[in-house]
Amino acid sequence: MASDRFYTLNYDEPVIPIGQAVIEIQPKFLASADSEGSWREGLLAVLAHIRGLDSLPRVVGGLVPDSFVDLIGVAVASGLAQAVHDGMPRRYLQQSEDSSVFRGQLDVNRAWRIYLDPTRIPIIYDEFSADTPAVRLLLWAATRLRHSVISKALGSQLEHLSTLWHDIPADKPTASEIETITLPIQYSFLDNAIRAAKILASGDFLGLSATEQQDSFGFVWKTETVFEDFVRAVCSVAAGYIGADANKLEIPVLLNPTDTSPSFRQEASIAVGGEPDVVVHRRGATLAILDAKYKRLGRMTKDTPGAPSAADVYQVCYYAAQAKLDKVALVYPAQSTFTQSRRWPVAWPEGSASTKQPQSIYAFSVNLAWMAGAGGFERLVQEMRQNLATLMS
Repeated sequence: MASDRFYTLNYDEPVIPIGQAVIEIQPKFLASADSEGSWREGLLAVLAHIRGLDSLPRVVGGLVPDSFVDLIGVAVASGLAQAVHDGMPRRYLQQSEDSSVFRGQLDVNRAWRIYLDPTRIPIIYDEFSADTPAVRLLLWAATRLRHSVISKALGSQLEHLSTLWHDIPADKPTASEIETITLPIQYSFLDNAIRAAKILASGDFLGLSATEQQDSFGFVWKTETVFEDFVRAVCSVAAGYIGADANKLEIPVLLNPTDTSPSFRQEASIAVGGEPDVVVHRRGATLAILDAKYKRLGRMTKDTPGAPSAADVYQVCYYAAQAKLDKVALVYPAQSTFTQSRRWPVAWPEGSASTKQPQSIYAFSVNLAWMAGAGGFERLVQEMRQNLATLMS
């Protein structure tokens, strides 16, 4: 793959099945993760935070996953294995049947069936069942993963666990059911497995690509989108410390035609809009604008990072001018030559516009390799808090 798109292929650590062969795609922004395999945990943490989960799956029992999919499989298998001993969450479900033993209450809508067979009574009763969205999600995940993990032992374990609750359909719950899954405190041991299964179930969000070969599948993530969404997630938490929100919002832009030569007819102004990746706002007022760029910081030498491209500068500065901000920022993945924030003054031609124009443009780095370690997300949030304070000072 092209290096400027920040992809690295590791053929000895597969994830995506292609016939009998599989490959694993490692995002470049996690290539500096400290230890072997830790970049997978970093990616899983990034995806968990994008999904808005309050925590994330972790490696348990000292197992070292052989691939990114194995990392999710370990979390699901560990939860199901403990549920064998501690039980699954249950709920009351209304059942209806013709029975020789009376329980519950008579099903008056089907009372006529007594005339067909007087030995059986149509009844309605409540059954305390493990057929819940949480259990169905875990069984669906185990069934989905059993032929996709690299470890044969893990695959066998997932296959065995997925059949223990044979009376419950291993059907994927609806998106609304998954969103509302909550567990009583006595089932907190399943939290880790539920988080992993939710990431697996969010295939539409992550760009999950399935190849139905022996019930296997592969993850295909659009790294540029993952980076942009994660930057927004970090900014959202950082902005919360000052009572603000951070979203992707449209910034209205007004185009004023200036050519008044006789050969052109003067038209009215045209209102268009653009969407920077992050708009920090509070009570209707725009406080800061940041645009995430999944690329290198311009042209660089061996030891020195370059500057943002003219197109990126023009775009984000135009947004800032419409919002009447003095400062604006671009956010890039951290690189070996770019770990500290940088600032450039912006020189505007005389009389170039009537609106307030940004005087400084910043480049902030986000080191996503931190996500492979403990406290990585909070570390990035605190760094972004400082960056936002710089923009709003």
